[in-house]
Amino acid sequence: MGRGVMDLGLKGAKALVTGGTRGLGFSVAAALLEEGAEVVIAARDEQVGERAVSLLGRGAQYLPVDLAVSGRPQELLRQFLNLHGHIDILVLNAGGPKNASLGAMPVDQLHEGVGLVLAPMIELVEAVAPLMRARRFGRVVSISSYVVREPDPEMMPSNVARAGLLAYLKAAAFELAHFDVTVNSILPGLHATQRLVALQEAGVDLDRMLSRVPMGRFGDPDDCGHLVAYLCSRWAGYITGQAIAVDGGATRGLL
Repeated sequence: MGRGVMDLGLKGAKALVTGGTRGLGFSVAAALLEEGAEVVIAARDEQVGERAVSLLGRGAQYLPVDLAVSGRPQELLRQFLNLHGHIDILVLNAGGPKNASLGAMPVDQLHEGVGLVLAPMIELVEAVAPLMRARRFGRVVSISSYVVREPDPEMMPSNVARAGLLAYLKAAAFELAHFDVTVNSILPGLHATQRLVALQEAGVDLDRMLSRVPMGRFGDPDDCGHLVAYLCSRWAGYITGQAIAVDGGATRGLL
């Protein structure tokens, strides 16, 4: 009673959000900025990136990068450090790979999923971890997917790549906890983003998927944005190694 708005303690924090130009990544960037962080968003499309920065407003910057190209994650971090000197927050976000089902998944499509969702994110964490460890502070949050708990038969490349990243981050959380560096993941369900449109265009039955959501509606991307901001805050310093579903109750499993 009477305590007012919770101060997340993010004023002046230096944050890098990959895939931050649209969808859930954009909502995360907006939530961090709202809390006073200085945010760099990174993605491939420069036109979309510049538009996103103009929408986000003061405190936002954009760096163009194709993280699927070898060596680009390390180059992105170097550019970020040239701008801000150090990094407090790393948010891992990438658009999902093309859909494929059992028996209809070309090898190159599997490699695409690994090259988009798994390998560059691991490269970024490997580059950032020593810096956060040396400063004895850091927040790493991955925007993953519900499919790591309930694999979707129509999304095999995403199932494999995202589950692999979750396993890596769980181990990283254990290694970094002693240095006050937390590593967590959120598992979004069906949110009203362009990714949802892409899934529908690819033939995914969204009505079937939505019928499994107890709340009976698509999520608001801002729900994910504010949760990530909280996980990056001073109040979440004892939360690490977790994977938190944001899916309207759709995940049936106990864990």
